[in-house]
Amino acid sequence: MPAELDELLRGLSVYQDIVLAGRTERRGERDCEERWTALAPHLPADGSLLDVGANFAWFCLRWCREGADRIAVAWEADLRSAAVARYVLESNTAHRVCLITARADTENLELFAQSGQRFSAALCLSVLHWLPDHRTFLRALGSVTPKIFIEHCNPREEGAGIEQVRREIGSIGEYLRETFPERSVQRLAVWKSHLTDEFARELWSVEEVEGDPTTAVAIPPVAARPLLELDPVWPPHSWWLRELKRPELLKASHVAFTPQGLTSIPSTQPGNTRARLKSLIAQMPRRGVTTLRRRVHRLWLALLRRLRS
Repeated sequence: MPAELDELLRGLSVYQDIVLAGRTERRGERDCEERWTALAPHLPADGSLLDVGANFAWFCLRWCREGADRIAVAWEADLRSAAVARYVLESNTAHRVCLITARADTENLELFAQSGQRFSAALCLSVLHWLPDHRTFLRALGSVTPKIFIEHCNPREEGAGIEQVRREIGSIGEYLRETFPERSVQRLAVWKSHLTDEFARELWSVEEVEGDPTTAVAIPPVAARPLLELDPVWPPHSWWLRELKRPELLKASHVAFTPQGLTSIPSTQPGNTRARLKSLIAQMPRRGVTTLRRRVHRLWLALLRRLRS
């Protein structure tokens, strides 16, 4: 294993498999292949995948590897895990995966909704029990995608996430049916928890029902501006600048992240100025996953959250 990766993993739990340059370098505590086998038949043929709590971006890489017309947004707010994910994505030259590192909460998720963004599907695997605003977050997630796949723990599984959140959610099937009464809710799989043999974890799907008019709407590419507002660290700063210099984008008011790179798209939403996009790109770290400005911003937001609570 490369020495740089050893350093990134020091003191960090390895949940997902680590894939470098297309080869599995280290196995994680969670069986990624088992989960993919359960998920794959229910995922769309192509489009955009939003992975909330993406860890080392294994599922985003696998999704994109199995289709040329696929893109993914890996959302990993833990900076140590994000640093490993960035290393993995760089090793695989995975420019169809965008890694964002802003806090995963309802307020940030609504940046996508406000831009009119829709994703083909979303993953929320062993994440919900870490979110204090779990119900509002999940409803907001439902507003930007017709398909959500949720792995969740038993409420009695000690050490899994935040105990109060785990208790609030309770039985995940009942919770999902109550949260999404208008959608189809199904349990897809059950498997062993990585923390205990006593309780299993379950994989559920929440999907818009057939015939719902929203399912007939074409899923658009991923708008660039909300991605750039959510602390992206991959693709790198240089990639964004190079893409933005493409001749067809010189006068574009709406720019999107697509399998072919950045592209001009039509939109009913207010336009983005080129200067604003370049300003957001300039705020990206040249290396690693954060900057002094981003660290200060995180501390300020954390202070505001404490004051409100």
